[in-house]
Amino acid sequence: MDQRRILIADTGEEYRMEFIQKIRQESDLLVVGQTGDGHELLRLARSEKPDVIVMDMILTGCDGVEVLDRLPSLGLRPAPRVLVVTSLATGGMAQLAASLGADHYMTKPCRPGVICQRIRQLCALNAVESRWTVRQNLESTVTDILQEIGMSPRISGYNYLRDAIVLVVHDQEMMRSVTKVLYPAVARGFHSTGDRVERSMRHAIEQTWKLGDPAAFRRYFGPVTFSKKGRPSNSEFIARIADRLQQEMGEH
Repeated sequence: MDQRRILIADTGEEYRMEFIQKIRQESDLLVVGQTGDGHELLRLARSEKPDVIVMDMILTGCDGVEVLDRLPSLGLRPAPRVLVVTSLATGGMAQLAASLGADHYMTKPCRPGVICQRIRQLCALNAVESRWTVRQNLESTVTDILQEIGMSPRISGYNYLRDAIVLVVHDQEMMRSVTKVLYPAVARGFHSTGDRVERSMRHAIEQTWKLGDPAAFRRYFGPVTFSKKGRPSNSEFIARIADRLQQEMGEH
């Protein structure tokens, strides 16, 4: 079994050691370096050529923003995936990290096992070079699709639908229980409720179906008959786009 090479950067030595102990129990993952310093992270990235960098935004020497900005200049091929795990939980920081090339953003505290799962998911994307580039992540791809079909970002359901699609791409089992599992999972990220998520999604789909781009709808939904008023239900909308993304990922 090929081992995925992991580089860890976090100023908390105890946190790093705990995470490394967890990775040592995973036969498909291998820690090739660890540090709490941004300059050292860049040096290790150049010498060790990791598959995935797991890093905090708070680092000594140079911070995570500078590290992300300088990583492309190292010319690593293939470029490592970057998983940001940080206590800086502001939406603006997540967007900044994504714009600088981070592939995924998680806020502490998060379980080491979940981080390992995200590492594997990022590694699985390494072969995808069509719509997913080094400086794009799944969330931005979903954003592109929603904007393509004409969904307004100003509608609250827009953000709920985007997160739901990302979750389902990673875990199709969520579609088995949309009301009890998927809606609450989305709601937790927005300090909302499952009922509010469901209503907002439905409103966003209704408005987009009336005012959006019919040609884009046909590209993603095809000539199909939906269960309610000629438009897709929440679950149909989420499942159709998630399926399309998974098919594209599997073709590359």
